[in-house]
Amino acid sequence: MIQPLAVVRAVLDQSMAVPVSTKVPSPRPSQFIRIVRVGGARDRSVDHALIVVECWAPNSVTAEQDALAVDEILRMSPNGGPFAGGWISRWDCNSIADNPDPETPQARFTVAGVAHILTTT
Repeated sequence: MIQPLAVVRAVLDQSMAVPVSTKVPSPRPSQFIRIVRVGGARDRSVDHALIVVECWAPNSVTAEQDALAVDEILRMSPNGGPFAGGWISRWDCNSIADNPDPETPQARFTVAGVAHILTTT
Protein backbone atom coordinates (compact mmCIF):
# COMPACT_ATOMS: atom_id res chain seq x y z
CA MET A 1 0.00 0.00 0.00
CA ILE A 2 1.31 3.42 -0.94
CA GLN A 3 1.57 5.76 2.06
CA PRO A 4 1.31 9.48 1.25
CA LEU A 5 3.43 10.64 4.22
CA ALA A 6 6.23 8.33 3.12
CA VAL A 7 5.99 9.65 -0.45
CA VAL A 8 6.08 13.32 0.59
CA ARG A 9 8.90 12.64 3.05
CA ALA A 10 10.95 10.89 0.35
CA VAL A 11 10.50 13.86 -2.00
CA LEU A 12 11.63 16.35 0.65
CA ASP A 13 14.43 14.12 2.00
CA GLN A 14 15.94 14.05 -1.46
CA SER A 15 15.98 17.84 -1.88
CA MET A 16 16.13 19.57 1.51
CA ALA A 17 19.36 20.05 3.45
CA VAL A 18 17.63 19.80 6.84
CA PRO A 19 16.21 16.77 8.69
CA VAL A 20 12.72 15.73 7.53
CA SER A 21 10.44 13.59 9.68
CA THR A 22 6.86 12.96 10.76
CA LYS A 23 7.67 13.69 14.42
CA VAL A 24 9.62 16.37 16.24
CA PRO A 25 13.13 14.90 16.56
CA SER A 26 14.68 14.34 19.97
CA PRO A 27 16.97 16.02 20.65
CA ARG A 28 15.37 18.91 18.84
CA PRO A 29 17.64 20.39 16.12
CA SER A 30 17.70 24.14 15.48
CA GLN A 31 16.26 23.59 12.00
CA PHE A 32 14.04 20.76 10.77
CA ILE A 33 10.89 19.89 8.81
CA ARG A 34 7.91 17.94 10.11
CA ILE A 35 5.21 16.49 7.84
CA VAL A 36 1.67 15.80 9.08
CA ARG A 37 -1.38 14.49 7.26
CA VAL A 38 -4.46 16.37 8.46
CA GLY A 39 -7.11 14.92 6.15
CA GLY A 40 -8.00 14.31 2.56
CA ALA A 41 -10.02 11.75 0.67
CA ARG A 42 -8.78 8.57 -0.94
CA ASP A 43 -10.45 7.05 -3.97
CA ARG A 44 -9.67 3.99 -6.05
CA SER A 45 -6.72 5.46 -7.93
CA VAL A 46 -5.67 8.69 -6.16
CA ASP A 47 -5.10 9.67 -2.53
CA HIS A 48 -5.83 13.39 -2.12
CA ALA A 49 -3.78 13.82 1.05
CA LEU A 50 -4.15 17.16 2.87
CA ILE A 51 -0.62 17.75 4.14
CA VAL A 52 0.82 20.33 6.52
CA VAL A 53 4.59 20.80 6.44
CA GLU A 54 6.08 22.63 9.42
CA CYS A 55 9.39 24.36 8.77
CA TRP A 56 11.23 25.09 12.02
CA ALA A 57 14.30 27.34 12.07
CA PRO A 58 16.25 29.74 14.31
CA ASN A 59 14.55 32.77 12.70
CA SER A 60 11.50 33.57 10.57
CA VAL A 61 13.51 34.43 7.44
CA THR A 62 15.09 30.97 7.34
CA ALA A 63 11.78 29.28 8.19
CA GLU A 64 10.06 31.12 5.34
CA GLN A 65 12.88 30.21 2.92
CA ASP A 66 12.41 26.55 3.82
CA ALA A 67 8.63 26.84 3.38
CA LEU A 68 9.03 28.38 -0.07
CA ALA A 69 11.52 25.64 -1.00
CA VAL A 70 9.09 22.95 0.19
CA ASP A 71 6.33 24.38 -2.00
CA GLU A 72 8.64 24.57 -5.03
CA ILE A 73 9.92 21.02 -4.53
CA LEU A 74 6.41 19.58 -4.17
CA ARG A 75 5.18 21.52 -7.23
CA MET A 76 8.04 20.05 -9.26
CA SER A 77 7.68 16.50 -7.87
CA PRO A 78 5.28 15.27 -10.60
CA ASN A 79 8.29 15.46 -12.94
CA GLY A 80 10.17 12.77 -10.97
CA GLY A 81 9.73 9.61 -9.02
CA PRO A 82 8.77 7.19 -7.90
CA PHE A 83 9.24 8.31 -4.31
CA ALA A 84 8.80 5.60 -1.63
CA GLY A 85 7.00 3.56 -4.29
CA GLY A 86 4.49 6.30 -5.13
CA TRP A 87 4.00 9.05 -7.66
CA ILE A 88 2.74 12.57 -6.92
CA SER A 89 0.54 13.58 -9.83
CA ARG A 90 -0.07 17.14 -8.56
CA TRP A 91 0.59 19.46 -5.61
CA ASP A 92 -1.99 22.15 -4.79
CA CYS A 93 -0.61 24.60 -2.22
CA ASN A 94 -3.35 26.20 -0.13
CA SER A 95 -1.20 28.44 2.05
CA ILE A 96 2.25 29.37 3.29
CA ALA A 97 2.02 31.07 6.66
CA ASP A 98 4.05 32.34 9.58
CA ASN A 99 2.78 30.14 12.39
CA PRO A 100 4.84 30.71 15.55
CA ASP A 101 4.65 28.14 18.34
CA PRO A 102 4.32 29.90 21.72
CA GLU A 103 5.99 26.95 23.47
CA THR A 104 9.37 27.33 21.75
CA PRO A 105 11.63 30.22 20.69
CA GLN A 106 12.09 28.66 17.23
CA ALA A 107 10.41 30.28 14.25
CA ARG A 108 7.89 28.15 12.36
CA PHE A 109 6.33 28.55 8.93
CA THR A 110 3.72 26.10 7.68
CA VAL A 111 2.90 24.98 4.16
CA ALA A 112 -0.54 23.41 3.67
CA GLY A 113 -1.75 21.76 0.53
CA VAL A 114 -3.05 18.66 -1.18
CA ALA A 115 -0.66 16.06 -2.54
CA HIS A 116 -2.47 14.01 -5.17
CA ILE A 117 -0.73 10.64 -5.02
CA LEU A 118 -1.43 7.76 -7.37
CA THR A 119 -2.47 4.66 -5.43
CA THR A 120 -2.22 2.31 -8.39
CA THR A 121 0.65 1.70 -10.74
